[in-house]
Amino acid sequence: MALVQDDLARKAEAARMAEEEERRRATMAVAQEAFEMLERRREEQREARRKEQAEMDEQAEEAERLQRQREQQATLRGLYAGQVDERQARKRLEAQQRLQDAQAERLRLQAEERKERERLQQIARENAAAHEQLKKELLAAMQSKTAAKAALVEEETRYNLEYVKKMDAEEAARRAAVAKREERMRLACERGGGAVLQASLEEQERAAAERAARLAAEAEAAIADRERREHERRKAAAEEALRQLNEQIAAKEEGKRAAAEAEARAREALHAQEAAARAAVEEAKAARRRAQAEERAAQQRAILEQHRRRFMEQQESIEDSHRWLHAGPLSGAQRAFNNLAVPQGKAALLASMTL
Repeated sequence: MALVQDDLARKAEAARMAEEEERRRATMAVAQEAFEMLERRREEQREARRKEQAEMDEQAEEAERLQRQREQQATLRGLYAGQVDERQARKRLEAQQRLQDAQAERLRLQAEERKERERLQQIARENAAAHEQLKKELLAAMQSKTAAKAALVEEETRYNLEYVKKMDAEEAARRAAVAKREERMRLACERGGGAVLQASLEEQERAAAERAARLAAEAEAAIADRERREHERRKAAAEEALRQLNEQIAAKEEGKRAAAEAEARAREALHAQEAAARAAVEEAKAARRRAQAEERAAQQRAILEQHRRRFMEQQESIEDSHRWLHAGPLSGAQRAFNNLAVPQGKAALLASMTL
């Protein structure tokens, strides 16, 4: 009986323990189900928070990207605006410089034209003065020549008058001698024979006629010779005066030509100096423009290098920011990781992965 009771007691205890175990298993199942439901709810909440954080990160990243883009655009706009302003200012300066250069060139050309006009007027005045002086010298030479010719004619007239007087005196003496001879011959004829006297008179008349003809021929030859020598002397004097005048004119022309050549050489040297100065100014302008262009290119390269360096720094910062992240969240070994462990800017990447 005791054994039966003990057996019943054991069975009852076993049934109770089985019932308790069943209740415990049911409770554990319910608890497990509740825990699983709680875990699913937590997982859903985490997933919702993760999606919300991903959206927030995406929005923040998009806002940051837009901000960077706006900053870059503002920087580029500022750069382009600065370049445009600088180019416009440079164009204005170049236009002003060209205007100033053109005005200076116009003033220089006007000054050169005025100097050339004054030089031509001075040359015209000098030529007019030289022409007047030459006319005066020619007039003086002609007057001196006329005076010399008048003096020569007067001297020749005086000489001719004296010669005529001398010839008249000789002719009067000859006639007186002839009259004396005729008187003596008449007296002798009266005293002596007539035929001999007539022959003697004829001989004397013939000799007197020959002598008069010879004297007249000698006088004419002397006058012709004197006139020839005087003509040659006057011709030589006129040629000498003309030669001296031509030499003076040639010397003056040579002096004027030398002065004109010296002035032309000086003007060419001045023009060469001005051309060299203008070439130096143009070279300096070109060098300044090249230097400005190189400086602008260097500034642009520096700005581009700065943008590239900033971009690389941002890329490197993004690459460095997730190095500390454990490989578990990316491989799916740890699903219940903290959402705060997601690096900045990587929420969208992690949300799109299968964990």
